Amino acid sequence: MLKIKTKNNIFIFTAVIGLLIFLHFIKVLSPLENIMARAISPIAGRLYSASSSLRVALSERTDKEELLATTKDLQAEINQVKAENARLKSIEEENKKLRQYLKFSTKNEFNYILTNVISRGILGDPVSGGQSLIVDKGVADGLAPGLAVVNSEGIVAGKIAEVKENTAKIYLATDSNCKLAAAVQGSEGQPGSANKTVGIAEGELGLTIRMNFIPQAEEIKVGDTAVTSGLEENIPAGLVIGRIVEVDKTSNEVWQRATIEPLINLDELTIVSVLRPREN
Repeated sequence: MLKIKTKNNIFIFTAVIGLLIFLHFIKVLSPLENIMARAISPIAGRLYSASSSLRVALSERTDKEELLATTKDLQAEINQVKAENARLKSIEEENKKLRQYLKFSTKNEFNYILTNVISRGILGDPVSGGQSLIVDKGVADGLAPGLAVVNSEGIVAGKIAEVKENTAKIYLATDSNCKLAAAVQGSEGQPGSANKTVGIAEGELGLTIRMNFIPQAEEIKVGDTAVTSGLEENIPAGLVIGRIVEVDKTSNEVWQRATIEPLINLDELTIVSVLRPREN
């Protein structure tokens, strides 16, 4: 009975569909179809607009995600290039310093050893207020207290204070613990031709260098060059210490004094050269 009913329903449904198709082709349903089309048109328009907006939103989201991924990849590449450029620049600067050291040492025929600064200030010697360095060479490399330390241009940076097997401590020229036998040249003088004006140069407040015990009879002036006098064992004469920026000459004093300004930035030292005695 159920099967017969189901078959009847299918027959009726098929007949209705067939009738509607027939009426559509003979234009009988055209007025009704037009009414339904007008009624449905606004809804269909809104549905299409909504679906179009959704497609655009999905497309923009996909584009943004792809753009972000591309941006991240490009940023990673940029960071790699920056790191490589920094490394190459560091190597270039180090090579430039090494060439300067070689040029200075070859020109003056000094026996020297290059050292790398491995710490300074509070790590090296907190008492000296940052005016000391620790380098990576020591007794095993022939270093000893009292040897002069210079930069790549041969300007005095300081003096060896203490040595261990593989390290050494340097007092910078502006440290009060660093004392150098010094002489004064005229502003037209050349390193190595120091005159007889002699005194003791020592650091002052970690900023400048004070030259004491200069005889009152000696004529010195602002702009003159202070150099090593050669009166210290193992420190050659004529190494530039700095430029005189102030002279303190009091008439009732036995000695006059001068303030020396270093010609190099001691805070930027990363490689220094220690001058050793020439081997006989």
